[in-house]
Amino acid sequence: MKNTLQALVLASMTCCVFGACKTSSKAGRTADSRSAVSRVSVSGASGSGVSGSGVSGSGVSDGYPAFFKVGHRGTRGLMPENTIPAMEKGIVVGANTVELDVHVSKDGQVLVYHDESFNPDYTSMPDGSDIPKEQRKKYTFYQMDYADIRKFVIGRKDYPAFPQQQRMDCYTPLLGEMIDSVEAFTKAHALPPVFWIVEIKSKEKTDGFEQPAPE
Repeated sequence: MKNTLQALVLASMTCCVFGACKTSSKAGRTADSRSAVSRVSVSGASGSGVSGSGVSGSGVSDGYPAFFKVGHRGTRGLMPENTIPAMEKGIVVGANTVELDVHVSKDGQVLVYHDESFNPDYTSMPDGSDIPKEQRKKYTFYQMDYADIRKFVIGRKDYPAFPQQQRMDCYTPLLGEMIDSVEAFTKAHALPPVFWIVEIKSKEKTDGFEQPAPE
C-alpha cells in the first residue's frame, strides 16, 4: 500500500516536524537525536492543530511536497484527536500529512490513541460516565482486548483545553481502519493521497504492562 510506504519514509521526520528528532538506538528503543533538526523549519497554524515543516537541502526525492503541512493528531483543535473525523478534517483544512500515535491491545491489535490508557479529560466510559482518574491504569490498552477498547467514547464531554473542538461521539480506531478510511476519503473527494507520521509509544520500564516486551 503506497501510503503505508509513505508512513515508513516519513517516520524519521517525526522529530523534525515536532522539534525533537527520534532515531532507533542499539536496543531497538527510541533515542533523542538533534542532527536533523536544522534541515527543517517549524511553524504552527493557530487553533486547528495543523503545523508545517519545510524541507530544504534534505535530499528528499521528487514526488514529495516541498512543505509538509501536518495535521497533529488529525486536527486536535477542531475535532476529537486521533479519530477518523479528526484526520478527515485535517485534510479538509489543508494538511498534506497526518500524524498519529499507536499502541497495542492485549489481543495484539494496533490502535490509534495518544496515551497508553484512556485519558479521562476527553474520553468517557461506554455508558457515558466519567472515567475515575484514580482507576486510569485499569484501562491501559495492553491490558484490554480491542473489542472492549472500542466501546469507550471519545469527544462527547467538554474539553476546556480545546474549546473550539467539536463535540461528537467517536471511538478508538485500529491503525489499518484509519489508513483505509483516510484513503477512501481522499479518493471520494478527488484529493491527493496524504503522507503519514506514525509515532510508536513505548517506555522500557513499562514493558509487559503498557506494551509488549522486546523479544
